[in-house]
Amino acid sequence: MHLILLFSSIIFVLFPTFSFSQPYKYLSNSELESSLKEIASGHSATVVIKEIGKSAGGHTLHAVEIGTGEKNEKPALLVIAGVEPDDLASTVAATEFIRSLTADSLKSLLERVTVYIIPRLSPDAADGYFSTPKFSLQGNAQADDADRDGAIDEDGAQDINNDGQVTSMRIIDPSGEWMINPDDSSLMKKADKRKGEVGQYRLISEGKDDDRDGKVNEDEVGGTNINRNFTFKYKPYQTDGGEYPFSSPEARALGEFLFTHNNILTVFTFEYHDNISETWKISTPEQQSGNNFASDSASYSQIASILKKHLRFTAKSEPPSGDIAQWAYYHGGRISYCAPAWIHPAIVIDTSKETSKKADEKKSSIDPEMRALKWIQKFTPANFIPWKRYEHPDFSGMNVEIGGFAPFALRNPPPDSLGSVAITSNNLLQRLAEMMPILSVIPPKVESIGNDVFRITVSISNTGIFPTHTIAGRQVKGIRPLQSKAEIAPGQKVLSGRAIQLFPDPLVSGATVQHIFLVSGRGDIRFTVGCPTAGFVKVSASAK
Repeated sequence: MHLILLFSSIIFVLFPTFSFSQPYKYLSNSELESSLKEIASGHSATVVIKEIGKSAGGHTLHAVEIGTGEKNEKPALLVIAGVEPDDLASTVAATEFIRSLTADSLKSLLERVTVYIIPRLSPDAADGYFSTPKFSLQGNAQADDADRDGAIDEDGAQDINNDGQVTSMRIIDPSGEWMINPDDSSLMKKADKRKGEVGQYRLISEGKDDDRDGKVNEDEVGGTNINRNFTFKYKPYQTDGGEYPFSSPEARALGEFLFTHNNILTVFTFEYHDNISETWKISTPEQQSGNNFASDSASYSQIASILKKHLRFTAKSEPPSGDIAQWAYYHGGRISYCAPAWIHPAIVIDTSKETSKKADEKKSSIDPEMRALKWIQKFTPANFIPWKRYEHPDFSGMNVEIGGFAPFALRNPPPDSLGSVAITSNNLLQRLAEMMPILSVIPPKVESIGNDVFRITVSISNTGIFPTHTIAGRQVKGIRPLQSKAEIAPGQKVLSGRAIQLFPDPLVSGATVQHIFLVSGRGDIRFTVGCPTAGFVKVSASAK
C-alpha cells in the first residue's frame, strides 16, 4: 500500500485565490511571445514588453514591465525564470504571474510597486522540448569547442535507436566512473572511491562517433548554462559555465538590465536551489575589515520566515557556482531569493517494517533522481525509458544500453500539474511584492529658536517589510541609499546640518531616522525623501 504525498492534488484547496488561463501547457518560444503580446495588448496601461537582447541562438529575450505612473521611481521586484536549460515549468509560472498582476484587485499594489519579469532567460535550450526528436541541451546554442580540437560542436548527441527522444547510454567499462545505484538499478551514480566503490560503467548521452576520433559525444552542440555564467564564485573549468563570466549574451543582457534599473530592490530567481527554507549565511570579504553585513543578514532571516509560509517546493542543496541568485546579491547589491518552481513530491512507501519505511522516505527526500524516479514510475511511467541493450557500431562487442529519464522529465511536471505550479509560485511572488518598503514621512517639525532661526526636523519611517536598500548594494554601488533633500526658499541659509542628508545604512522595517538642520530666514521649504528602491515622498514645511 502506498501513502502518497502529492502536492499537486492539494494545492487548489490550500490556495483558491487565483484563477488562471486554461488549458495549461508548456510554451514554445513563439507561443511564449504570442502569450506575452496578448496580455500586453489587453492591458496596455500597466503592461509593457521590452526586448532586452538576443540569445546565442537568435531568440528574443523579453522583459515585461508591470506597474503604473513613474515606474522607475517605485521599489521594484525582478522575477527571472527559465534560467536553467531544462526548466520549462518556471516559465509557465512567470507567465501566469504576469497575467495575475493585471487583476483589478492588485491595482493598489501596482500603484506603489513595479514588477519586472523575464519569463525565459534560456530560450535556446527550450527548443529541444518541442523538437523531433526531443532532446535537452546543457546550455544555450553558443558555439563551443569543448574538446579543443579546432572544430565546433562536431560530435553531439543523436536519437540512434529512433524512439523519438535523446536519452543516455550506459556502457560496461572497468575504467568508467559510474556504477548502478544499489538502491534502484534503474539509476546510475558516480562511484565514491572514499567509500570503496568501484566504477563499472561509462555514462554518456545517446549518440555515435560523428567525427571518427574514437570518442562519442565529446563536443555537443552549444553549451553555456546561463545560470553558471555569472561572476560570483565563477568556476572557469566547469564544462557548462562558459569560456569566461558573462561570455553568454543572455548573461550580459540580464546584467545590463539589472544595473540600468536601479529601482530593483529584490530579485527572485527560479533555481534548483532555495535560500528560503534555509537562508544564506551572508559572508563577504568586507567582514574582515569590520563590516559584517549584519543588517542584510537580519533582513534575509526576517523576510524568509514570512516567505516560508508560501513556499511549497524546496531544494536544500548548495547553490551552483556562477549562479544568478548569489550574483544578484553579492555583486548586484539586491536582496536575492530563489526556489524551484516545482520538484517531484516525495512518495513514502508504507511497509510492515517501520525502519524500511523511514529509510525509503529519507532516500526519496534527499536524492532528487530517486524521488523523481519513484514519482514517475507511479504517475508518468513513460517519462523513464527502461534500459535496453543496443548493438552500437562504435562499441563492438561491448554491452551498451540506452535508457534513462526522458528529456526534461527530471525537472518538470506533466502539463496537467502546471496549475499547482502557477498557484504556489503566484502566492510566493505576490507576497514578495507586497513586502516592499513603504516610506512614511510626517509633516516636518518647525521650531523657532529666535532671530529668524528655525530648527527643521523631518522624521522618516519604513512601514514596509523590506529595508530601503542593502549594505551590499552600497558597497558595490549598485543602488543608491536613502536621502532627504531640502529645497530652501530664496534668502534662506542653512546654518547647521545639511540640506541634503544621506542615510547610508538601510532603513529596516519599523525603523525611523531624522533629518535635522538649522536654517535662517523665513519661507517655505520643500523636501524630497526617498531613493529608487524605496520610492519617493514629497513634503513641505513653512518657517515663519
